[in-house]
Amino acid sequence: MKAVVLAGGRGSRLMPLTDDMPKPLLPVAGYPILDYIAAQLKYYRVEEQILTLGYKAARIVAHAASYSGIKTVCRTEREPLGTCGSVKSVEDLLSETFLVLSGDCISDINLARLVRAHAEGGAEITVAVGTADDPSMYGVAETGSDGKITAFYEKPGSDKYGNMVNLGVYAVSKSVLSEVPEGRAYDFSSDLFPRLIGRRKLGAYRHDGYWSDLGSIKSYYEANRLFLGGYEYPFGEVGGGTMRKQGTNVVSRSAKLYGSAGGCVICGGSVIGRGATLTDCVVLDGEVKERGAAALSHAPKTPRRNAGGILQKRLLFYKKRKQACLKRLLFFFGCSII
Repeated sequence: MKAVVLAGGRGSRLMPLTDDMPKPLLPVAGYPILDYIAAQLKYYRVEEQILTLGYKAARIVAHAASYSGIKTVCRTEREPLGTCGSVKSVEDLLSETFLVLSGDCISDINLARLVRAHAEGGAEITVAVGTADDPSMYGVAETGSDGKITAFYEKPGSDKYGNMVNLGVYAVSKSVLSEVPEGRAYDFSSDLFPRLIGRRKLGAYRHDGYWSDLGSIKSYYEANRLFLGGYEYPFGEVGGGTMRKQGTNVVSRSAKLYGSAGGCVICGGSVIGRGATLTDCVVLDGEVKERGAAALSHAPKTPRRNAGGILQKRLLFYKKRKQACLKRLLFFFGCSII
């Protein structure tokens, strides 16, 4: 069994996080999203993952070189080909039945059951579906009594068509790619799915466990909070165990925590200085300096607000004669809190 991981997107809704790093490499509880996907594929004995790349491809290629236990092939698109066109571009590498996963999703979908449902259901593509509290920004599926998808609405803007959404994970029969044009943009949801629905060849596999597309700042922050709260990813150790539990925090083994932190995720080589107090924060890879340190650049600015609060990339806060006491913030790469 092989899998295609779609990892070429720009991640515009996650800017400015993705100004510096491609979305699949953004850390959740300290480990890149792509590492969770690789662990899931290895757990289900997928032999090869094919990463289709675009934005900041070289960063992903360099990271993927560290994977063991699963063969990894990287293909870079010269121009965006859409979700289905991207898969078509690696057709020569695929098995007769293969998986497609979005490179910005973490889930505990049972891939073995998905493939079994695909084989037994007679569909050409079987889509993992699940419920969403707000389906307005996802592809919404309606299904018949035979388990086939009868209608599909891409980002309907409301819950008018229900709350059963496309989770971005598919089991695919390679033969269906004969319908996909080569070398141009072509999408699963808007181009191929309507054709399959017309002949009752688009199946649905219901998933009731964890899933997040991590496509927005809010969902990204919430995913970090979920893992911090004790959610255990069921597919073995991710990322070589470089993060550790320290009190109520999850802290990188290369980070330095001298100040006070509670309920925080502290990634990379971050330094939390003496006199700093952090609560319910996610520190990606910056520095929170000790009270009384000299200001290094411009005066304080008002942070952009989202998901409790966001400190913009490379924003410098200077708290003269006061402790830096910050709550529910997501620190972008290179932040300094003085």
